[in-house]
Amino acid sequence: MSKIAFLVSGERMFKKIKRYIDKENIVVAETSISNALEKAKELIDKGVKVILTKFAIKIKIEDEIDIPILSIENNISDYIELLKEINVKNSKVAFVDYIEAPESLVNLAKIVSNDIVFRTFTSKEECETIVKELSKYGLGNLYDGLDYGFSISYNALVRMAIDRENNVLYIYDELYNKNLITSELIKSMDYIKQNHREIIADNARPETTEEIRRAGFKIINCEKGAGSVLDGLQKLKSFYKIIVSDKCKNTYRELTELCHEKDKNGNYLENKFTIDPHTVDAMRYGLEKYKATTFKNGEIRKPLGV
Repeated sequence: MSKIAFLVSGERMFKKIKRYIDKENIVVAETSISNALEKAKELIDKGVKVILTKFAIKIKIEDEIDIPILSIENNISDYIELLKEINVKNSKVAFVDYIEAPESLVNLAKIVSNDIVFRTFTSKEECETIVKELSKYGLGNLYDGLDYGFSISYNALVRMAIDRENNVLYIYDELYNKNLITSELIKSMDYIKQNHREIIADNARPETTEEIRRAGFKIINCEKGAGSVLDGLQKLKSFYKIIVSDKCKNTYRELTELCHEKDKNGNYLENKFTIDPHTVDAMRYGLEKYKATTFKNGEIRKPLGV
């Protein structure tokens, strides 16, 4: 009989399989995605002819391994078992995995809670970065805003995180494009779809927001009103510091170039600017539900700059 190996990630699954399987021709080995290839080669050296493992590990090692690799895919019951161990109603939950979560789970999450997000990674380093981001800022401190542009001006999606303790706004991702029909805009946003986080969009195009929502995104329209532009800018100014990622070049440019226009008497016009600030508008929309921090003296602390 050929020797078979279960290559599993996580001590919990390892112990579960080991409890029921203790036969000479079946091996149970624990691994992580980062060292799965090395572990698989060790098993082959020991005479293993078939490996059973999770789909994420299979796609990581299959190009380097000559023996058959059978995948055991996660199903929704596996995730439900994990959710049973925590109080979902009072907790913010993030599933961080090498592969996208099953669509059935994402749909269930939308019904159960607004505080369940899904993130995927391609390397150990990226996984660690995602976990640090979620741990530091908390799921409730992540914000997405979308400004529509389409044919003439730019669409701008800005993704933000807030360090409430230090009153710092981080801009860590942007999407900036134009000359797209709605279906093309949706396609360009696909990479954030699994994050299952609310996007607050420009309310000037409610039909576009609805089409994006039908495509599976959690998205609502902002609530513009009298003074909303100034209120949004004041909110941005309330941060002690705004830190922009190197990859968000358009956001950085617009924040540094933004200036009010002047009338013929040299007075600044409150709602008119020298540039069309697409990313800044997206930031205003995304932060609509965020309440600016005030300090002991009642003054809003001015930012140090971008």
